[in-house]
Order: sequence, then structure tokens, then C-alpha cells
Amino acid sequence: MGEEERKGGGGGEDGAAEQARDLQDAAAALLTRTRAEEEALRRRAAALQGELRRLHEAAAAHADSDKVRSSRRTPALCVYVRARVPPEPPVCM
Repeated sequence: MGEEERKGGGGGEDGAAEQARDLQDAAAALLTRTRAEEEALRRRAAALQGELRRLHEAAAAHADSDKVRSSRRTPALCVYVRARVPPEPPVCM
């Protein structure tokens, strides 16, 4: 019986080869899915970064216009408004 197993008569080699192909197929599918998810996350991150940049600029413009329109505002309040706007995050691509 030992020689029959070595020659592949028991189907062990065929089964192992099929399992290896199935594993390769599963790995390729996972890699494809992961790449697609990563690309979608990159697009979302870029869109969010653009939105944050737009909001940051709008808040800065609003703070500057408030300084011009009202001489009663204290500089500390304008600094407080600017300090509440988070700095732009680094680009991670």
C-alpha cells in the first residue's frame, strides 16, 4: 500500500494539486478585492481631503471677513475661530 500512495494511485497528489489551485484562485480573488477596496478608500480619502481643504479655507475667509466687518471683535476670538479648524492632514497615497 505504501508504493501505491507514492505513485499517486490513492488520489492524494491530484487532490493536493487541486487544493493548491483552489488556494491560488482564492488568493488571487482576495488580492483583486483588496486592491479594489484600497482604490475606493483612496478616492474617498481624496474627496474628504478636498472637502476639509474647502471648509478650512471657508472658515479662514469667514474669520478674516469677521475681523474686517466688526472692529468690536477681539483678536483672541479670531484666533479661537482659526484654532478650531483642524490643519490639513498629510496625504497618504
